[in-house]
Amino acid sequence: MSTTMHAAITAGRTGVITGGASGIGLAAAVRVASLCLDVVIAYLYTAALRVAAARISEAGTGEVLTVQTDASR
Repeated sequence: MSTTMHAAITAGRTGVITGGASGIGLAAAVRVASLCLDVVIAYLYTAALRVAAARISEAGTGEVLTVQTDASR
């Protein structure tokens, strides 16, 4: 079984994920990084962002940018 990727998923592009430091958001960020995309994750807590950024960096070759923010506001 082969998987075809959407045309927007190419190296050098950037995925932006809110809630990217835990749960489904983190899983999505790791997957995006594994596809050689750069990743921006937003989360409320800076300590969680640091831990998540290290994990995401291990999954891919692109850059990881963290943004501390409250996406609920």
